[in-house]
Amino acid sequence: MEPPDEYHPEEQRTFIDKWSGPIFDQGAFTMVPNLLLASVPYLRMTPSELVVLINIESFRWNTRPSFPSVQRLSLRTGMSERHVTRLITSLEKKGILERNRRRYRTNEYDLRPLIETLHDIACSVPDNDDQTTRQNGRIDPDIVVADYVTSLSSKEDTVEKEKLKKKKKNIPHKNIVRATSPVFDLDEEINLDDFEF
Repeated sequence: MEPPDEYHPEEQRTFIDKWSGPIFDQGAFTMVPNLLLASVPYLRMTPSELVVLINIESFRWNTRPSFPSVQRLSLRTGMSERHVTRLITSLEKKGILERNRRRYRTNEYDLRPLIETLHDIACSVPDNDDQTTRQNGRIDPDIVVADYVTSLSSKEDTVEKEKLKKKKKNIPHKNIVRATSPVFDLDEEINLDDFEF
């Protein structure tokens, strides 16, 4: 089978159509949700972390954690073993994966934290939201992530405003303060009600 020369919209969009038969015949491929790719900025992942994460995913054959060696990940990514280890530690600190250190064996990498985050993002889309759908009825992951981040930040803003209100209520407030300055020969009372804060 030869690679396709032109794009034909009427053709099926299967993996074989997109990548050609001989590539597919190699036996294994890794599926990565577009929602993950659209969430990279929100998850604060670097491109190197994404490459390592996708390679860890390529060793996951079912829902259980995968356990590739750092040496294997290093060979696949072209990065040093030390750099791969640092990136894995960074992904762990960001809550994207959990590492289970196993004695005398390779570490296990559990992607459930990432899957749960992506699940939360995917479930945040209202059923009747017309803005997040394309003409073919599929959900645009970029819009979904943007809406999710916006909703989180507005919730955080509301929480912060409530905290500030509570702090203001708890602080005894005097409307008049004495302003003094030995440099400018200033000694007068200022009414705070005259100013907007």
